[in-house]
Amino acid sequence: MGQYYRPLLIFKDGTKRSALSHRFNNGLKLMEHSWIGNQFVNAVMYEMVDKPVRLAWVGDYSDAAVADGCNLGGGYITSASEFLKMFTYLWGEHSSPDDLPGDSPTFTLDCKHTDCYIVNLTKRCYIDMEQYFKSNGAKEWCIHPLPLLTALGNGMGGGDYSGEVGKNDIGSWAFDEIYVTHLKPSIMEAVEFCFQE
Repeated sequence: MGQYYRPLLIFKDGTKRSALSHRFNNGLKLMEHSWIGNQFVNAVMYEMVDKPVRLAWVGDYSDAAVADGCNLGGGYITSASEFLKMFTYLWGEHSSPDDLPGDSPTFTLDCKHTDCYIVNLTKRCYIDMEQYFKSNGAKEWCIHPLPLLTALGNGMGGGDYSGEVGKNDIGSWAFDEIYVTHLKPSIMEAVEFCFQE
């Protein structure tokens, strides 16, 4: 069966927002929307411009993947029961996430506009998207690193990322404090990732 994903953004004041890819004319499976230039992912990025949020791309099978003793977001979530509260908010029978509307403003990011940095405050590092495009051989189509780095539950359903390259990085940024900016961070480490199917 295919696994469906929803991003969960948690702002500094505790406000939670999500987004449903169908509202942006995209599929719900991870690899149906995880590409650069996608309006759904760009709408999520817009919410993060110069504004750090806790972010996780939560699969609807991920409740079986997160075990007790987990450590997500650098200690933000330390148990399966804490995670299940977030999971239920998105996928529970009476879930009621505050979803971004399909006409939300979007961040301009495609393979021709590269003045973008995705900054992870929890891990004190950043992705230079221009370098990311080059490293991933981007021409017209390129896998977007943000949904994959924050994905929980990958490998449990159809439509998940199945590549060998980068598979150990999937979910490594889940619930970390992340933001998007046009300004290159000066005191953090630049990190590189590669995702290819």
